Amino acid sequence: RGVHNRGMSGRFFHDSREANLKRAVANIPPYHAMRSPGKIPNRIPHVALLFITITDSPYEHIWKEWASAENQEMAELNVSVVCHAKFPKKVQSSWLKQRLLVDPPIVGRGNEYESPKFHTRMPDWGSIEITRAMMDLVQEGLDIGYSREKDERFSTNRYSLSQNTKDSNVTPV
Repeated sequence: RGVHNRGMSGRFFHDSREANLKRAVANIPPYHAMRSPGKIPNRIPHVALLFITITDSPYEHIWKEWASAENQEMAELNVSVVCHAKFPKKVQSSWLKQRLLVDPPIVGRGNEYESPKFHTRMPDWGSIEITRAMMDLVQEGLDIGYSREKDERFSTNRYSLSQNTKDSNVTPV
């Protein structure tokens, strides 16, 4: 019938199962790591800065100055800012308001001219909602560069700090 598995709490293995398993393991090809594609030509690196704020960012002027710096490193980099605000209606800065998370547009009759609704989790200190807000930011940051929305009020291109950015040359993060 079967062979006693020595020392393994009295369980029995059928000879045919063990033989099948050995054959299956022997047929598994050896693992070969995938080759790295190396540097992709003509691709500008893209960095997304993800902010969580209550209302306005106290360091907005620093980020604006950093992004507008005319140096070689910034010329070779796409930078985007995505922000989650606890109270998005209280944000005064138009620069930050442009980069707030918004809910997807409602598709239907009469909704095409409706203003974007800001997305917020209304997190309390130490709540799981902060983690969910972080996940929302990461997801939106990863979506940058994939043109899924033609309306620029909802397009991910509105997050870009680069002056000459169009749909065609925004690379994904």
